[in-house]
Amino acid sequence: MRMPPAVLVFLLVAHGAASTSPAAAAPTPDAAVELDRVTVTATRSQRPVQDTPGTVTVRDEDDIDRELAADIRDLVRYEPGISVANAPGRFGLSGFAIRGLDGNRVLVEVDGVRIPDAFAIGGFASAGRDLVDIDLLKSVEIVRGAASSLYGSNALAGVVSFATRDPEDYLGDQGDGHLGAKLGWHGVDQGRQAGLTAALGNEHVGFLLGFTHRQGEENRNQGRAGGEGPTRTRPNPQDWETDSALAKVVWRPAPAHRLAWAFETGRGRTLTEVLSARTRTASPATLTEVLALAGDDRRARTRNSLAWRYQPGDGWFDSVEASVHAQRGRTSQETFEQRRSTVLATGVSTPQQRWRRFDFDQEVAGAELLARRRFDWAGGSHLLVLGLESLQTDTAQLRDGLARNPLTGVETPVIPPDVFPVRDFPRSRTREQALFVQDEISLADGRLDLIPGFRLDRYRLDPRPDAIFEEDNPGIEPVALRATQGSPKLGLLWRLGPSWSLAAQYAEGFRAPPYDDANIGFTNLQFGYTAIPNPDLRPETSRGLELGLRGAWQHARASLAVYGNRYEDFIDSLVALDPDDPLAVPGLITFQSRNLDRVAIEGVEATLQADLEGLSPRLAGFSVRTAAAWSRGRNRDSGDALASVDPPRLVLGLAWSRADDALGLELVGTAVRGQSRVPEIDHHGYGLVDLLAWWRPLDAVTINAGLFNLTDRSYLEWGDARIAALAPDSPARDRFTAPGSNVAVSVRLAW
Repeated sequence: MRMPPAVLVFLLVAHGAASTSPAAAAPTPDAAVELDRVTVTATRSQRPVQDTPGTVTVRDEDDIDRELAADIRDLVRYEPGISVANAPGRFGLSGFAIRGLDGNRVLVEVDGVRIPDAFAIGGFASAGRDLVDIDLLKSVEIVRGAASSLYGSNALAGVVSFATRDPEDYLGDQGDGHLGAKLGWHGVDQGRQAGLTAALGNEHVGFLLGFTHRQGEENRNQGRAGGEGPTRTRPNPQDWETDSALAKVVWRPAPAHRLAWAFETGRGRTLTEVLSARTRTASPATLTEVLALAGDDRRARTRNSLAWRYQPGDGWFDSVEASVHAQRGRTSQETFEQRRSTVLATGVSTPQQRWRRFDFDQEVAGAELLARRRFDWAGGSHLLVLGLESLQTDTAQLRDGLARNPLTGVETPVIPPDVFPVRDFPRSRTREQALFVQDEISLADGRLDLIPGFRLDRYRLDPRPDAIFEEDNPGIEPVALRATQGSPKLGLLWRLGPSWSLAAQYAEGFRAPPYDDANIGFTNLQFGYTAIPNPDLRPETSRGLELGLRGAWQHARASLAVYGNRYEDFIDSLVALDPDDPLAVPGLITFQSRNLDRVAIEGVEATLQADLEGLSPRLAGFSVRTAAAWSRGRNRDSGDALASVDPPRLVLGLAWSRADDALGLELVGTAVRGQSRVPEIDHHGYGLVDLLAWWRPLDAVTINAGLFNLTDRSYLEWGDARIAALAPDSPARDRFTAPGSNVAVSVRLAW
């Protein structure tokens, strides 16, 4: 059996770290290697990442700045096992994939508030999840693997938790003022950004305002063919801009109380001239030409939240947190198309103008109560976490359109195969209520930690069909669904000594049947098909086991994780039923979403951070970081490889920084193996080299710069090739390539 590269990397670096660290010394505050970061998302309590049974990634504001991250894809550029796919023709970034699962199976939240779902249908409608401005964040935590025991539905693959800035991040204990600004430029899309942050307050009250404006053009690629039509490989021309704002007020009426109000809003617009969609299609009698196609895509998200924290110091609980929030996300996409049909026998041409509109609107209202209590009992130290959560989500989607003959002025709502307006699922309201409990138990004088947890979720889906849905789906009765699901978890951490620890975690996850799969609906008698609801749709579930080995020395940290996940009742959208199926509509091809697939994903992940001063004093200031991931996924019913699983990836960085960290450089290499297990999609391995630099000439000025893809390598990200269903030897391959060599620069000022 060939050893996965992540295992080999870990064994080599861990051996080197252990053999050069003095007597396996425990980490000290003077060590150059960064002390353990703390996660809150993974356990709902502050806990060092090194002592968390599962695998967690924590990125702070300095990481984001030094890696010149401008969007969610940049954010995970050096995180093997996590990726973000891109649809370069028009719609851009979609959402996160963690350990082979993507889409709405990954829970994404901002300050504890879930961001809107993704939804796409056809070629003119795609609502993604790139709805967070990176420059308003102070940290990001990524939990890998099922987290339903704490977060319920949609955390089947993991959790991405964004935390925005607070006034306390800039103010001293007695209060103070802060004014900051950031300017940036990214050559990959001629992106320009400008942001301001202001904070003011004292020991009782704090205020924060943040604003970021971005604008740019299309992402560059390695395509060289211009012109129009499907053979075009250069990117389609785009202009985009976004505006994001954050306001927070924190009030401490007494030492034990903290009340915080937050308002966050963001809006974006992208204009695309889709030159690659200009096509000529000939039939025996007619030539149809798409003369022009343009997109006007807008998205917006607004969130209000109020949170209260009480730390009495004595009583039934050590701390109590309560929060309420309301959020609305909206995607609106318009497509303008000019066509011409020519009858070949007569040469008579008929022009047509088409207009399409897609709206996806989701409103969420929620409340949460969380309490923590430390106590000693039965020979162990306990940290008990109790929580209640309630969510109500209203979702509506609409597609509209109109075709017009500019010569006669005749208009029609018929654009085959649709008769507009249509709803692809009825207006839907989902309600989720949950109770969860977790206990962090420390035994054997702190050498053994057990973390059992359990969450009980109750889910309700109530469709609310209107005249538009009923007219488009005559005789179809949408179904209401009810589901109750329990999600257990058990984590273990065994400290073998001052340097080594073993970790293990068993976790179950679930995802409730979504509104669109349960009640997807469309009927077209002209084309002979229909889609019907499924009242028997079951939740998707998972069972996962992860084993880990961690090492911590004075100058190094290393970790290895091996995991295996089994997923049951995966929902297949729009399965074509057998004509003999009793649910099939006679005379029509009938589609229905069904629980069909059983999926298995296994993998290995390894990381290392080391200060090379531990090898020799002459190497003071030098450090290395390594991260690697290898995974395999398959459909257990068909035996086919799971296309959503990323290929193996290795990241290796060598850095130097001055003793005060005011000046530094890092050379980062990334190696990706070609994905050959899905032969119908074109993908080859590649290697990249990036150079990062930072300089703080004054206490108030920080400059970050990056040169990416130094060797100007032409390559495809696997997620992009998969979304495009890029066939081998496709002439359009280079249209989906990533950018060549490009530069990014940012300047941060603080007073």
